[in-house]
Amino acid sequence: MPVNGSGRLPTINTTTCIPLTNSSAVFGNLGRNTFRGPKFAKWNVGLCKNVQFGERWKLQLRNDMIHAFNQYNFGNPVATMNSPIFGTNTSNPGNRTMLMSVKVLF
Repeated sequence: MPVNGSGRLPTINTTTCIPLTNSSAVFGNLGRNTFRGPKFAKWNVGLCKNVQFGERWKLQLRNDMIHAFNQYNFGNPVATMNSPIFGTNTSNPGNRTMLMSVKVLF
């Protein structure tokens, strides 16, 4: 059965029309790969200080920061054209995590 350009296909048994997903006679004039996701930037920083105790003992103090500058890194937007949330970011970017530790070296 032919599509008449309105995005609807007449069914055989009834006179009603059902819409087809992403069907149109005109595809638009937007160029290829123009719908892109956001950039990704993540910085992990570790600081370390060694303290000497005698000849054999060392104490190592560490602070590790995962996602140190807390910049949002959203995932790709929803790219399904017939979705009601088309073009929105639904992923959680996460937060900064800090880990402080002490290590004894001998």
